[in-house]
Amino acid sequence: MSESRRIVIVHAMEVLLGIRADDPTLLFTDDVVVWSPNLLATSLDELRDAATDRNDALGNVAVAITGIDTVGNKAFAEWVLSADHVGPLVLNDIRVEATGRRIELGGASVAEFEGTRIKALRTYFDAAAVLEQMVD
Repeated sequence: MSESRRIVIVHAMEVLLGIRADDPTLLFTDDVVVWSPNLLATSLDELRDAATDRNDALGNVAVAITGIDTVGNKAFAEWVLSADHVGPLVLNDIRVEATGRRIELGGASVAEFEGTRIKALRTYFDAAAVLEQMVD
């Protein structure tokens, strides 16, 4: 079971970033709760809408998983995201128009599972670090 949870958390992150086009109903429960410094979704429908809106800001997105582990019904992933800033990005009520710059961001995600699907996903990263790379 732990290996399948490792795969699911990676696929879920790639779906949310627009890297992978898997059906999110295979990865998330209908009542999933997702939180990050700039996102709160309390259902699969809200999550789909949020992912669509955010994917317009970044292009050429890549994510490298630098560490991953599972304990009980949880999976933990450390990652580094790199992307081109190609559209307006909103972080904590701050809007930054496209700069074309390549940004890098490190973070960690924690997924709680119900069976084989994610019921809760929390992602931690420094939103100020993103803004600093965009507005020298």
